[in-house]
Amino acid sequence: MGRITPFVISVSLLINPVQSISVTQQFSKICDGTLLSPSEIVTVTSDIECALRCNAKKVCNAFSLQKTSGSPPERTCRLSMGSFTWDSSTEETLYHLSIENPFNYTLMKNGGYYISYATEKMYFDNIKHCDNQGATTAPCYKAADQKIIVSLLQIGKQFVSGTLLTSNPYSIGRWVTVDGDVFNSNNKQNDPLQKWASWNPDDGGILLVSSSDGTKLDWDDDSYTRTSWPVSIICRKYFGYERSPINGIYYNLHHEPVSGHDAAQRICESEGGRLANLFNVTNFAAVERYRIQATLSKTRILVGGTDAKTEGTWVMPDGNTHILANRVNDPDQLWTANEPSEETKENCLSYNAGETGLTDAFCDSTQVGDKFLCEIVV
Repeated sequence: MGRITPFVISVSLLINPVQSISVTQQFSKICDGTLLSPSEIVTVTSDIECALRCNAKKVCNAFSLQKTSGSPPERTCRLSMGSFTWDSSTEETLYHLSIENPFNYTLMKNGGYYISYATEKMYFDNIKHCDNQGATTAPCYKAADQKIIVSLLQIGKQFVSGTLLTSNPYSIGRWVTVDGDVFNSNNKQNDPLQKWASWNPDDGGILLVSSSDGTKLDWDDDSYTRTSWPVSIICRKYFGYERSPINGIYYNLHHEPVSGHDAAQRICESEGGRLANLFNVTNFAAVERYRIQATLSKTRILVGGTDAKTEGTWVMPDGNTHILANRVNDPDQLWTANEPSEETKENCLSYNAGETGLTDAFCDSTQVGDKFLCEIVV
């Protein structure tokens, strides 16, 4: 029998780690609650069976289970793959992947973990404060997100939302959040989720959010490089993989640097995945949310792909190859301007903040990236 990882079935009870049930992930009871719009619903006869069903999915990060008393009858087990929402319920118990939470983030009803600080910092320092905790500045476009921000933001204060203006000559007014939600400020009159003050936006860059009376929000925008205006801090983080609606692939952005490509790949494989393949037009579009995070925090993301075996022949995580000499006829070779450098020692790929494509980078050094992106193809 292989090594068994304890499964946390309640705050105080651990399933005996030597029994013959292989649960490779730990789940902890969060609260009384039920998953809304679950990814899958199954019928089970025990807590362990529900946990095993979730564990087998690789990308399942939470489940809710009907309570029972006495001999356990068949019960409904709701599984979540990626983002989830939940509501209070005395009929079910909500479990989540056991997590390290040293900063005491609080789970909110939209499935995100939040924390707010009274301390005010300059824009970029604010963003880096969240980034250093493996989080992002909280987005504020969805109605559920806005409701949470109203509850956390002090009246009369502002904070930098996880949203960036990405306009180019072909998409004026295009904003993207760290969740990948896209909206156009030129359409603000027809979009009730946009909370711009009447004269905004005017000088673009990043999105500022304030609350004037504790019941509604006001949006402002400002230059991303401004350093003279301290604002409040509201961070948000998710734990586990998130499904992209664009390509159906699940992604997990690790915020910690590693010693290189191989170390990152081992971590991805331990999660049942691999380093993300971004030499693909659809996949590159699917991870825009993570590129927004990198640009906001001015960091780099290590992704999959290497030409270590044959210079100029890039082998991707899915086994496909891309020949550098054929780049003109290969639209999936999404290089940023003036890349690759064709330095023979730069045999891996990374995405650098603010760039439009990928760059070649060293494989066995922390220079390869501050973060790395894993994927699970289901």
